Amino acid sequence: MVASREEKRFLLNISCILYFYSNGNEVKMVADNNFTYIVAHTLQFWEKKLVSESFFRCHKGYLVNINNVLEVVPYFNSTLALKFKDNKNIIPVGRKYLKMFKEAISW
Repeated sequence: MVASREEKRFLLNISCILYFYSNGNEVKMVADNNFTYIVAHTLQFWEKKLVSESFFRCHKGYLVNINNVLEVVPYFNSTLALKFKDNKNIIPVGRKYLKMFKEAISW
């Protein structure tokens, strides 16, 4: 996968990706090295392309690599949040996606 950071292009292994998120008109990706990269295309594009690679749309603004989720924790309003190893960000699981997420991880 090709991603950009600081005007440079990088080839990244899909297994290194923690999650994608939408930021205005850009889609960004966070890797296990805690760097944030800009990627081309929409979250919907990446969701369709990576469905067979254990990626899951957990929120309207997030697409996560389930294989890299370290912890699933209770969040507000009876939802869940996801934590990743060596990453301080907490990714919400939206109510709309909660049932499908639980099925995806065999909750």
